[in-house]
Amino acid sequence: MMMMGFSPPYVAQQLSALGFHKAVDLVAFDRPVADPLPPAVKRLAARLTDSDRVVVRQLDMSRYADELKTVIEIFNDAWSENWGFIPFTEAEMDHAARSMKPLIRPDFVWLGETDGEAACMIVCLPNLNEAISGLNGELLPFGWARLLWRLKVAGLKTGRVLLMGVRKRHHRSALGTVLLYAMLDRLQMSLMRAGFERVEMSWVLETNLPMRRVIEEIGGRAYKTYRIYEKEIA
Repeated sequence: MMMMGFSPPYVAQQLSALGFHKAVDLVAFDRPVADPLPPAVKRLAARLTDSDRVVVRQLDMSRYADELKTVIEIFNDAWSENWGFIPFTEAEMDHAARSMKPLIRPDFVWLGETDGEAACMIVCLPNLNEAISGLNGELLPFGWARLLWRLKVAGLKTGRVLLMGVRKRHHRSALGTVLLYAMLDRLQMSLMRAGFERVEMSWVLETNLPMRRVIEEIGGRAYKTYRIYEKEIA
C-alpha cells in the first residue's frame, strides 16, 4: 500500500541478534468497501447529522491550503499523547499540502464540525502503488500512458486511510465516536461511487484501543503488523 514499507521476515531475526527489541507495534486494517456498516452505526450517524449543532462535510478545494491546515491541526491535537508523537511543523504542513494535492479527492476527505469548530477529520488517498504496478519505475516510452489510463480511465480499486483523528477534548466521548462513524459512513459512500473495492486503514498504534474498536466495529480486519525496534546505546 502506498507510503507503507515492507521488510522480509528474516529482518526481525537479524535485528534481534543485534540487540534490538520491540518498542511498539502498529496495525494495518483491511476492509472491503462493499461491506455494509453495522445498522447501529448507520443509525448513530444518521441521528447525529440531523442535529443543527453538527455538520459533516467534504473538503472544500477552493480553500485547499486552509482546509489541509485544519486537518493537520486536528491531527497534531488528536495524536499529541500517542507514543513517539512529534507534531507537524509549519514547513511540513506546507510540504504535505503541496505533495498530496495531485492525489486529493475532495469526496475522500471529510471533516466533522460541532458548534462551528472542526472536531475531527478523515483523509483517504487512492493507492498510487496500484497505478504504478508493473511500470518498474519507468514512465518512458509508454509508462506515462499506462499510468494516466489507470488513474483517469480504468480507475483504481484500492485506497488507504492515512489520517483519522478526533480532537482530544472529544476523546472517549459519545460525540467523538459518533462523529467518526458519520465520517466513515460518508467516506464509504464516496468509495463505492468511485468503484473502489478495498481500503486499508493504517497505521494504528496497538495501544490505541478506542480507535481499534471503532475500526473493528465497522468490519476492519487487522491484516498487517509493523514493528518499531529500539536499542539502548548508553
